[in-house]
Amino acid sequence: MSRYIDVIEPMRQASDQSIVAFCASCAEQAASLYRGLGNAEFQERFEELLELCWEAAGGRADEDDCVEALEELEVAPELDEDDSDRQEFYAGHSLALIAGTLAASMRPDPGKGELSGQTVETVLSEFDWVLAGSVPRVVRAGDPLPEAGSLHTAALDAQRTVLEAIRDNGSGGTGDLDLTRLREVSRELAAEITRALPDVAAHRSWDVAEA
Repeated sequence: MSRYIDVIEPMRQASDQSIVAFCASCAEQAASLYRGLGNAEFQERFEELLELCWEAAGGRADEDDCVEALEELEVAPELDEDDSDRQEFYAGHSLALIAGTLAASMRPDPGKGELSGQTVETVLSEFDWVLAGSVPRVVRAGDPLPEAGSLHTAALDAQRTVLEAIRDNGSGGTGDLDLTRLREVSRELAAEITRALPDVAAHRSWDVAEA
């Protein structure tokens, strides 16, 4: 898949903990998907799992807690949803980003960072497409990438900010990474998603929880 920004190369140069921090940022960015579209009875646990992601990014998570959380997520029904017309499909992406972060904390892999960034980009590109009227578009091999929509652009900006912080940190751990700032940047994107979600849901006939 062609990308608007390069994630994999910075991930290859990053420390293991910085990879986890990038994955946690992506999970935070997409958290609005589960808050708005996910199972109401799992919301409290979802927030606990998101916190665990940031603990992992800071090197403070207990590995047993991460293993237990991954086992719990494996049986989440949203992760089995493969129909992109259903809201559970997008709630599942949010859970998958959490699972990816926790998995990266135990076995860091630049590819996990790449996948996390790509997931957020893909979802928000689809939302932009829905909001623009779902007009079919064809991008042939060799064609330039289409102009990113507003949500997709916001995702790219957030990822660039996180990647810049990781590049500046070099191959060190997360001690010099301002995780609070990275989370704030990610929450700003999550807030944009929250604002857009009712309009996306109206096009798709989804039920959205009140923010």
